[in-house]
Amino acid sequence: MIGRTAGNRKGRMLFCIFVISIFSLSTHCTALASDASEITPKLLIISIDSLDPACLSLNSNGEKGGKEGDWLLPNIHAFLENAVWFENIRDFLPAATDMNHLNAVAGTSSAQTGIIGISLQFYDWNPDGRANFKNTSMDFARDDLGRPVDTLFKAWKRRYPTSKILFASGKEWVANMFHTDDSGIDIFMTGTHYPDYISSPWEWNFFDPPNDANPHAWSDRTSLYQYGFCKRVYEDNPSHFPCDNWMVISSLKILEREKPDLAMIILAECDDLQHGLGSPLNPDEFDHACGIDIHRRNEDVHREPILDGLRDVDEQFGTFITCIRQVPEYKDAVIVLYSDHGHITYNSTVASNFKCSMNTNIPSILYEAGTITKAERDGFGFALSPNVSIGEIYFQGSTYEERLAKADNAKAVLEEYSVYNPQLRQRECPWYVLGKDEMINGVPGLCAPGELFHAYYAYQNEPGTLHWPDLIVFLKNGWQLPITSAVVNNLGTKLPSWLPPMNFFLGGHGSNDTVAIVLAIQGPGYPNGKILSDPEYAKNYRISDIAVTLAKQYGLELLSTTIGQDRSQDLK
Repeated sequence: MIGRTAGNRKGRMLFCIFVISIFSLSTHCTALASDASEITPKLLIISIDSLDPACLSLNSNGEKGGKEGDWLLPNIHAFLENAVWFENIRDFLPAATDMNHLNAVAGTSSAQTGIIGISLQFYDWNPDGRANFKNTSMDFARDDLGRPVDTLFKAWKRRYPTSKILFASGKEWVANMFHTDDSGIDIFMTGTHYPDYISSPWEWNFFDPPNDANPHAWSDRTSLYQYGFCKRVYEDNPSHFPCDNWMVISSLKILEREKPDLAMIILAECDDLQHGLGSPLNPDEFDHACGIDIHRRNEDVHREPILDGLRDVDEQFGTFITCIRQVPEYKDAVIVLYSDHGHITYNSTVASNFKCSMNTNIPSILYEAGTITKAERDGFGFALSPNVSIGEIYFQGSTYEERLAKADNAKAVLEEYSVYNPQLRQRECPWYVLGKDEMINGVPGLCAPGELFHAYYAYQNEPGTLHWPDLIVFLKNGWQLPITSAVVNNLGTKLPSWLPPMNFFLGGHGSNDTVAIVLAIQGPGYPNGKILSDPEYAKNYRISDIAVTLAKQYGLELLSTTIGQDRSQDLK
């Protein structure tokens, strides 16, 4: 009896130990599974600002007909060969920086964000009737229902609350746009704001970088305008326009040290150098004169310096990819490469400032036509935000109908206006002009219905909120709008207040001739070398697809209006 009882006790004890062991093992396994399910993935989003896909077809000499072993941008091609490449994809108008970097991470167009300016947004009217412009901020961004615009950064932080997020940008004002209290971003890096273990940005010559193989060749000579612009605006202001070399080295240091799970890095040199040097995309637009390739419609644009700058952009990108893949935590990270817009060369920059037949100064044109008053021309009750290839026009009125009436009158004048194109040897209207109807219904060949109409901000007329343009102007055929010190704060140098409106840039973007972009995704689970070539790209692949597709891939939820499409099936 005693033995039996003792045996039963021993048996029950062994059984209990067994049950406890199984329970503990089960709990341990469950904990491991839970921990495993919460392991935060690594995602790197890299943008080469203004990388036009036309560059990808050029050979090492910058001519058409590039091929394997003979590319102008071999490192970018190497990335594409091991990625899924959306060969035909476009951004949204305006084809410019701020709004399309936002569209890439929010799944939007400007019609869902209200962000339509570059570095500055028209906010409201000051009591004296002058325009009140404010620096672009996500605090202003509202979707078409008036809700704060959500981004991948916020959605990622909600899904992975203990993760770390990095935003590094060669364009300071773009980083500042996202630098809000609720951004979800932990580390910001720009040329003026970086961790204490990062060195200050250094000077860099965009047209004669250290890797330039022929810096002293006659064919590699810059024009005086190219040299002066790049020297004064870029090389002398490395903090405002840090070179890609500094961006790559500094970003790698942060990634190796901080190990962020999500990082967005904007390399801006490609865009900067084309503003100051011009665009090399179409070799047929250059004439060979006195041993130098000179652009046919802008005598200050010499081609070889631009090519040297693009070779440097490619080398820095290649260095980043090579080095980041050697960091164990990022060996298998998913890397997204995209650009935000393309680039073109403008008509003669110098001549357009002095020849009345080439005048594109909208306030003076409207004043001469009697459409606006002298006070409005001088900036009281009328505002123009001239973003080089884009113009947003605002009228002050007591009612929305009053503003629309003024806009309709101005639209009629601008559509009848013409300038002389010396290349075509004839006069032409230098722009497309969109009023309310065109913004809502779209314009065939230019923009889709609703792409440029913000249903929330369009009707705002009260102080303390963004206003939507009454007219939007897109320049065509290489024309640009004069800029002034009052509405431009992203040149890295202060323009004198007495300076009249002037054309400054040799190259630029914004209209529908710069909407083609680059998008490729590389990493485990994605096919190597798959090319998604959609002949209907104008109706299909768009920059907003990036955010929506990544949200699907990583189980994220975007809480504001999106128009991007989930392309997950195409990535298989």
